[in-house]
Amino acid sequence: MSWYDAIKVAGDAIEALRNAELNGLLANVRMEGAKLAEENARLREELLALKEIARLRGTMVFRDNVYWHVEEGKTQGPCCPNCWPSVGKAVRMVDRGRHGWICPVCDRYIGRPGHGGQQEDDFDSPREPIS
Repeated sequence: MSWYDAIKVAGDAIEALRNAELNGLLANVRMEGAKLAEENARLREELLALKEIARLRGTMVFRDNVYWHVEEGKTQGPCCPNCWPSVGKAVRMVDRGRHGWICPVCDRYIGRPGHGGQQEDDFDSPREPIS
């Protein structure tokens, strides 16, 4: 029997006794149960997001001042060198032609090597994403 079913059975028994004090206490238990169920759902979503970040961490490669998602021999990207390490979001950058890329989230412009803009030594070495 689940905790919800057990509270329902207890509620039915309390109603049969017509005890107002127990009924009030059971209402408090139901509210706390609902809060716990909500927190559990939130934590499950957070866990899934963290698992996805951990999975991506193993596939991200820093090259040409940006991150590239390399998985099963396919390279996708580029991803923003600001958004990925700071907030763990693999934000796909928008191609600005032969000169570089721009991030649609943080507006960071990254020049392609040899075409001006941000150069290789404009950035610190890549950081790991926030856990």
